[in-house]
Amino acid sequence: MHGFITGMKNLLGNGNCGYRVIAHQLGDNDDKGWKAIRKDMLCELDNNLSFYEKLWPDDEIKKMRNRNKYSTGEITEEEWFVMPEDAQVAAQAFRSVVVFISDLDNITFFPHQTSALVACHHRVIVIAFVNRNHFIGLNLEPNAPIPPPYYLWVRHSPVEAKSWLPTYEGRITEWRRIRNIIQNANPDDDINV
Repeated sequence: MHGFITGMKNLLGNGNCGYRVIAHQLGDNDDKGWKAIRKDMLCELDNNLSFYEKLWPDDEIKKMRNRNKYSTGEITEEEWFVMPEDAQVAAQAFRSVVVFISDLDNITFFPHQTSALVACHHRVIVIAFVNRNHFIGLNLEPNAPIPPPYYLWVRHSPVEAKSWLPTYEGRITEWRRIRNIIQNANPDDDINV
């Protein structure tokens, strides 16, 4: 994957880093947009609750609501951005493709209520989880390989939302091809590309 990364942004890691990465990748350069990101994600969660109830149990949705509420105080670990839940909400809230990269898992999240044909511009937010406690933003080469879609999105999204897949299928196929080469070269390693 390293060969496809063209830039990286390491934002302040005070508990809002996941939200800061999204804000920065959507154009916020003054580091104040993370508050609006939290608010917009909470609105998305509330407005499309029936979809998210298909994905996660009530106790997880309650945690999601609590962590996306804007807080003026010190952020606790319970309020940190969480994968995969918050990435799926962000994909729909910002009508963007969200690509998650880490040594634990690699997933692409697509909006679930917006078809690719309706989206006049495809934004791709790339967020990486490093040191198992911090999110950073990545910029990728155009048409860089991306991981497969989130399995719960595949299972529960309406047919119209699946229109995102043809646009990105070649990139997903290339991801799988590269991953297979690496795994075949190192059969004893559990490697994520």
